[in-house]
Amino acid sequence: FCDKVIVLKEGAIEALGTHSELIKNNKYYSELYEMQAEFYRDGMREEEYNKLLKIKIAIIDNGVWTEHPEFKQRKELIQVKTNYSVIPRRDNGHGTAIYSIISKGCPDAEIINFDICDGEEVEENVLCDCLEDILNNYDIDIINISMGILVCDSSNRLKSLCDKLFNKRIIIVSAFANCGAISYPAAFNTVIGVTSSNECRRTDEFTLYDDCIVNIGAKGNLQRVVWNGPEYI
Repeated sequence: FCDKVIVLKEGAIEALGTHSELIKNNKYYSELYEMQAEFYRDGMREEEYNKLLKIKIAIIDNGVWTEHPEFKQRKELIQVKTNYSVIPRRDNGHGTAIYSIISKGCPDAEIINFDICDGEEVEENVLCDCLEDILNNYDIDIINISMGILVCDSSNRLKSLCDKLFNKRIIIVSAFANCGAISYPAAFNTVIGVTSSNECRRTDEFTLYDDCIVNIGAKGNLQRVVWNGPEYI
């Protein structure tokens, strides 16, 4: 088991702790764990059980440089959707970095990368189109959006899509702007908003905030990540 577990209930954070702590102190987690164990004990084949539990993640960013040396052994497994009228930029590796971080942390997850921007900023209508596409056409558990919009021109549509995804039990994790400003969709109450925290020294550390807007703090200071040009920064 991992060091810490976040328990989500209907898209909201229910509890945080180690597996042992949660089994002992959190009835909801204990019941879920027992249901999974019972399901497996009832004779389901291991590969079927693992397939059922496999997390499906959508990364909304500026795509992935599939030719990066780090992806040499799994290049053919990288899924990139590019039908959003985006002009790709070879020199901006933001999406490549995000994919590398998430795929390392969730090596068994099925990840689909949605290329919707040039790496500098995202147009709100294009983000909405992408979220609507996921809502209607993809079986996804978690959506990662490591970017944000400072001023929403059509926030009603963006918020409505986030609400619909939330009601469909799809978890949206979105970063706040690097400048520290309130940004969207991270600030919506149906989205887990993540900001940089100096308390977090490692990439697997995080802190929870009892706040209606900012929900989680994570490592946001300098770290070495894969990139497009150069290959690492």
